[in-house]
Amino acid sequence: MADAMPTREGVFLCSRDLDVTGNRVFNHHFLLIVSSNDYLKSLGCDTKANYLTISGIESDGRLKLVYNYGLDTDACTKGERDFQCKPVRCPDGCDYKGFIKRLVDQAECYVKNSAAHKVSYVFYKQNCATFTTSMLVHAGIPYPEVVKLADFRGWDVGEDKCMEEWLFR
Repeated sequence: MADAMPTREGVFLCSRDLDVTGNRVFNHHFLLIVSSNDYLKSLGCDTKANYLTISGIESDGRLKLVYNYGLDTDACTKGERDFQCKPVRCPDGCDYKGFIKRLVDQAECYVKNSAAHKVSYVFYKQNCATFTTSMLVHAGIPYPEVVKLADFRGWDVGEDKCMEEWLFR
């Protein structure tokens, strides 16, 4: 049964079925950020709601960051594709607004750095789960905690890998 989308402010590590053609074995991992629409817009986020999704997807052999990817937002808002959602605690010394800002800043750095350095997508070692693990670890959540959070129903691939920090700085 799919989880319900959280309504309280926070950061959540989420998954949904990867494939929409009926092969529902693998999970797609993404981040869900829930906050006020005004706060998200103040950070430069293009959103019309009180949430934002951040995920890494394959595009032309590259690992590309996307905001509010349609299948991710549908999974959140409609409870589709075996949507699963786990809260992520704030890093030490940080409140949710600061944590959200840190993640949005890291995402923008990744967009810039990956455009200049062409980050490859490799299904078993550098994928959506690797991307979300890296975002959270480089934002200050301990690696063992992230790997434990990233264990969802279904098959998770790449969640135990972490990309280099310079991509997010």
